[in-house]
Formats: sequence, structure tokens, C-alpha cells
Amino acid sequence: MSNTENLLTTDQFVERWGLKLVWEQVDHRTDIAPHLVSWAAKHWACTIIRPPRGDEGGDQLLECGFSGGKAVESPTLYDILYSMSVDALGIENADGVEDWAAEFGDDPKDKDTRATYKSVKAFTQRWKEFLGEEAYQQLLEGIDWDA
Repeated sequence: MSNTENLLTTDQFVERWGLKLVWEQVDHRTDIAPHLVSWAAKHWACTIIRPPRGDEGGDQLLECGFSGGKAVESPTLYDILYSMSVDALGIENADGVEDWAAEFGDDPKDKDTRATYKSVKAFTQRWKEFLGEEAYQQLLEGIDWDA
């Protein structure tokens, strides 16, 4: 069996892990430096919800922001998961801020670049803790984004 036969669609991933999304359109994002989303026409404050695991006392929530162009009516779990997987892969595959910045053509000595790296790295860790190791690895390696 080839590797692509083992991949999940986004819908299968969402169903397997019981994820849900709620959002509210906002005027601007507070979770990221403004210059990083200045291109975007619309912004949302999003909350991803997953069922409890083990002795957790109820649904678990992860707040994040999302920005999109004029054509985006509202974010979907696909949008959020894809965006987060790209960010997480960038962090996981980089050997520090210099390597990460080089991947995007940014100056690793620039204070905004360093702040962005730190922010993305911290959010990637929160994302990993929220999903759990198995779901996190599946998000990074086990989804067929084109399906």
C-alpha cells in the first residue's frame, strides 16, 4: 500500500479527533504583528474545540486568529488546519531562527522576524499540546490536502 493510501482527508481528520470551529469576524488581529497580515481584507478570532482526553474536565479550547482576502467569506477548519500545519512544519523543519528566516527570505537579525519566529514557535507548541502527539503528527504528515 502506498503512503497516499494511508492519508486522511481533512474531513476524516476532523471527524477522527472531534474538532469543531467557532469564529467571530473582528476588525484586526491581536495575536500577530500587524505587518504580517496587512494584505488581508478580513480577520477572524477563532476557537478550535476538541473533546476532552483522559481526566480533562470538558471540551478543550485553542484560540487563534485567521486572516483572508476579500473572497474568503469565513474561515473553515480546513483553512485553519492547513495554515497551522504549514506554520508548524516551518518550525519543525528549521534549525533555529536563522534557518527559519532563510526559508522565507527574511533577515534573521531583524527584530520583527525574530519576534515572529518566537510567536510561531510558541503557538506551534500550544497547538501540539492541544492536539496531542498522535493527532499533531498526523496533521503534519498524514493529511491529503488535495483530497
